[in-house]
Amino acid sequence: MSDLKQQSTLLNIILNSSNQIHLLNSSMMNLNLIKQNRFEPNFEIVKNPIKILKEFAMCFRESIKQKNLILKIGKNVSGDKEVVGILAKHGSFIEAELYKQIMFNAFVNALKFSKPNGTISLEIYVNTSDYLPKLTQPFVEAGKSCFILETLIIDQGEGISKQK
Repeated sequence: MSDLKQQSTLLNIILNSSNQIHLLNSSMMNLNLIKQNRFEPNFEIVKNPIKILKEFAMCFRESIKQKNLILKIGKNVSGDKEVVGILAKHGSFIEAELYKQIMFNAFVNALKFSKPNGTISLEIYVNTSDYLPKLTQPFVEAGKSCFILETLIIDQGEGISKQK
């Protein structure tokens, strides 16, 4: 390996590690704020949550490469076409940093338990299931469109036993 390529790889490892440490530290700080009932979410309008997944996944580029894993990220949000259209046009309120922190915990487990040469898939879809009206009644009464964005992390690890 050339010196330049080796330096580039090491720089990427340092950058990715730094991003992971930032997510971990932010998670711990937010957990303390939640326990103290002082957490204040910072919602932003996001029209393409897939972009957040792609940025997030970059933090794990070297870990994925070391295990020779294939990472598949859905190209688009899937689900009810009308709701997907509303999301693309108007966006959704997302606390992006908290979302990344939650994804960090789940994704680390997927990496840890995936066997080398396996695949990890990340997908987002809109959920308009039966429980949605109970959760969003105040918004519906205010004439707002409501849906839940669900993120799937699919890996080929052994999974969690039914007892747990």
